[in-house]
Amino acid sequence: LTMLFSGLDPHNSEVAVQFREDNEAVLEAYHYAIKLCHKYNIPIIFSGETLIHRGELLEKLVSWGISGITVEPHGLENIRKTIYKYERRLLK
Repeated sequence: LTMLFSGLDPHNSEVAVQFREDNEAVLEAYHYAIKLCHKYNIPIIFSGETLIHRGELLEKLVSWGISGITVEPHGLENIRKTIYKYERRLLK
């Protein structure tokens, strides 16, 4: 989805530095897709390495109501910590 909306290939060394999942068009597409899935009771599962390294993106997705997250085992602890911190802030 990020490649589609940004028009950038993360594997192309000439443009890879500009490839960002937090691009405004990408975020709007994610948000719209999440709302649409909620409307039709479709689970929303996100996966990928990006969620491990971009806590702010993960927090947005959680706040928009994603159903779940899949990550490689090496990223699980970081994901847990990010979500825990976000939920603690919500409870304060």
